Amino acid sequence: VFLMTKGNLPDPGGFRAAARTHQRDWVTNYLHVYPTHPQRVTLPVAEAVAGKNFYPAPEVRDAVLERFPRTFTLNASGHPSTRAADALSSAHIPFNLFAPLRASILTPALDPFVTTLAARHVTSASAIRFEFADPKAKKSIGDNTSFDVCVLAQAPRSGGPTIIVGVEVKYTEG
Repeated sequence: VFLMTKGNLPDPGGFRAAARTHQRDWVTNYLHVYPTHPQRVTLPVAEAVAGKNFYPAPEVRDAVLERFPRTFTLNASGHPSTRAADALSSAHIPFNLFAPLRASILTPALDPFVTTLAARHVTSASAIRFEFADPKAKKSIGDNTSFDVCVLAQAPRSGGPTIIVGVEVKYTEG
């Protein structure tokens, strides 16, 4: 089987089509939202603006609004942001996974996660940031590269440097 998907990208084996079908079923059966486009899994405007693409916890919504204040509003054309509306985009996933962790960042419960993530080169996390680009690195690299999630952590020795653990989150690769 060789299917074509959005933008006429090849889909050998039908993985993207299967992912789209699974996500459409999840949105319909779990969120009770009915996508408006036959080929995409785009939430209707009211559901996108209500934040249905995100885990329903206050810390998730707070993290989204802190980083992208207009996420739950309509643009000049009357459309919601891709982050709020596109269920097949990976843009909402970092917030759903890491915002609850960020809410507990000052508790020792997060430290085993961070030390495992950073191969034990750190002792504790000090911050989690979303769509983070270090201004110094941005200047030296000369582009707008950013991490989906950035965990700032302390090196194990006293007074050691802050270590950046960059995380990229993908829904599908193909």
